Amino acid sequence: DFSAFVNAVIDEASFDNCMNYINHAKKSKDAEIVFGGTGDKSKGWFIQPTVILAKKPDYKSMCEEIFGPIITIFVYDDKDYEKTLHLCDETSPYALTGAIFASDRKALKLGADILKYAAGNIYYNDKPTGAVVGQQPFGGARASGTNDKAGSYLNLIRWTSPQAIKETFDPAYNYSYPFVSNEDNPYVEKAVKPVAKKAAKAPAKAVKAKATAKKTVKKKYTKIPLFKGRHLEEKQHLSGTPVFILRVTLFDTTTLKKNNILFVALVFAAIATCAAQSDSTGLSPTLKGLEGKHWGFGAFGGFANNHHVINVLYATDMKYTDGQGYSAGVSAAYRAASWLTLHADIAMLQKNYRMDRDNRYLPFVYTESTNNYLSVPLLAELSIGKTFRVCGFVGGYLGYWLSGHRQGQSLTVTYLVTNNEKDTFFDEDYIFNEDRDNRFDAGIIFGGAIRCAIAHKIDLSAELRWYYGLTDIQRQYMTNLNPRYNTTRVIQFGVAYWL
Repeated sequence: DFSAFVNAVIDEASFDNCMNYINHAKKSKDAEIVFGGTGDKSKGWFIQPTVILAKKPDYKSMCEEIFGPIITIFVYDDKDYEKTLHLCDETSPYALTGAIFASDRKALKLGADILKYAAGNIYYNDKPTGAVVGQQPFGGARASGTNDKAGSYLNLIRWTSPQAIKETFDPAYNYSYPFVSNEDNPYVEKAVKPVAKKAAKAPAKAVKAKATAKKTVKKKYTKIPLFKGRHLEEKQHLSGTPVFILRVTLFDTTTLKKNNILFVALVFAAIATCAAQSDSTGLSPTLKGLEGKHWGFGAFGGFANNHHVINVLYATDMKYTDGQGYSAGVSAAYRAASWLTLHADIAMLQKNYRMDRDNRYLPFVYTESTNNYLSVPLLAELSIGKTFRVCGFVGGYLGYWLSGHRQGQSLTVTYLVTNNEKDTFFDEDYIFNEDRDNRFDAGIIFGGAIRCAIAHKIDLSAELRWYYGLTDIQRQYMTNLNPRYNTTRVIQFGVAYWL
């Protein structure tokens, strides 16, 4: 009967077992029925969903498996949270599933750590039932089983019989041990004593070799930091042969801020160098009449590459990759001096990214996120040159997350029934959740540009910009929530007209 939300239990024996727990709670001074508490087996074996409030954490229905629509609740003080977790770990012999509901991510992590052996599957803010094999490996230990994790490769290993093979290429030629210093020990006579005599003849050589090895070990490697987490390591082996390894780690968040500051410093250093070498002649004919302060207006467009900065924590099967998009807008500029220009832009900027589920059983699951932002950058630009100018700029931006779109593939109930991959595709607009999504956007912006005057009062430009987000794209709907940011690189081209 699909009109019924809760179905009957499987047979009369199960019905009687459930009613025994309900009747025990009705009679016990350590529990009370707060909802439900009835059953009907006149047609089928139906148990009314029942809630039992226990006054003791070790009450009968808190410790035993029932397999029926009965839940037992024990209320604890907030200050006893960790103590209560240990109660959950020690009270029951079973260890199948568990659920933790909390608005503090540290509380979730603490619960998962303490209940490490008390549940084979832990759920954060979700019910501990309804696991789908193939999407979620399932199994528990202790009295709940051997935790084989059906739906994962771990279950396959249970059906194998590993064999380890050891082969010795230097077989023993004596039964004794080298540390037994008995004179009758043939190993000492044949192996240890000759080596000791040889070492005694060359003590100075041995001391020198020891000092060299110690010195070599002490200077094992040297790190040379480069941009955005890139390091050049010089590793020196005991033989003294240096080996150079280039290790590239893009968007290393621990060095991101430091390296961005370094990048800005290098840009301005390059501008200063070019200024020192530039000629001191007057403006070119195309720029005649532009001496002094002027207003300019223009338009631009280009390509955006967005990196979604997030620590996935326990979600190790989620892999985030950069997304491609566009940037377009209009600009107003005020040339305060020949070397200083102030810019204010209004731009449409896409901050896209892709998430893949790195799961050998679900290789097709992914989500491509398209996010449209309205951004207002405010920039201060330093420049050198005449007709051809080299520029560097820095500033900040404010923005608003206008809309979003999601497309990809996901495991669905329909796919589990039909096994048709077309049932896994989705393509839909993103619906904002005002409790979770932070649509306000702000950060710093920096970069460089090349501008060229092609006609009287007309400039063409090519720019490279970094939008470094400082605002989390999600609200703090949980305490200790792991933040998520966007770092966007833009290459754009534009035209400007100076009044």
